Amino acid sequence: MTWQRLRLFVIDDDDIALRAQTALLEKAGHEVVGHVDAAEALSDMVRRVPDGALVDVVMGGLDGLELCRQMRRRKELDRMVIVAVTQLSDQDYWRGRLSEVGAAGLVSKPLDKRAVGEVERMVRAGVPAKG
Repeated sequence: MTWQRLRLFVIDDDDIALRAQTALLEKAGHEVVGHVDAAEALSDMVRRVPDGALVDVVMGGLDGLELCRQMRRRKELDRMVIVAVTQLSDQDYWRGRLSEVGAAGLVSKPLDKRAVGEVERMVRAGVPAKG
């Protein structure tokens, strides 16, 4: 498989975490758009239709589970891969909940190189090759 630059969104209401995740993904060679506001992110994703989105599970206002539900209701985003991101300790519980709302998987915060590799693997597995 040839290397493929991904178009990703990062949605996290913690600006520091958002900037850190964005920087790691950009360093890996991907195009990244970050949002601290989930509702704005949803509207922007519908316009831009990225390959994947990293969604923080716990956010004020529109939380990660509800954001995933809303993303899956949008025809424009039905093929986009959603990867949840969390610091929560009970990850088996959250994997089940997130699977129910259409997320492909879960990675731990703070992101590191290994987590970036997991994100790339999940998104590439769900994105048709661009030709």
